[in-house]
Amino acid sequence: MNLEPVIAEIVDELSDFLDGTTDREEARTRIADRLENDFFHLPSTTRLAVIEAVMAHLEEVEHFDVEYVGNPFKDESEPDEGARA
Repeated sequence: MNLEPVIAEIVDELSDFLDGTTDREEARTRIADRLENDFFHLPSTTRLAVIEAVMAHLEEVEHFDVEYVGNPFKDESEPDEGARA
């Protein structure tokens, strides 16, 4: 199944239902709700694929204003366990 039209529709309407949120989990929940309401006929695995594609788009356009890489709570001043000799 070609998911591009569904993904494009969700991406085109992001500003309508994200309402300015910059929280990743909140965005994911709102996207899932939108899919459940308007694309309920899609299997859950397909909806998950759409959610991941839309979230990737949001990351790509830096919607969340902060790069999401690794563990944000790790103290980088401490060397990794593997780095110790």
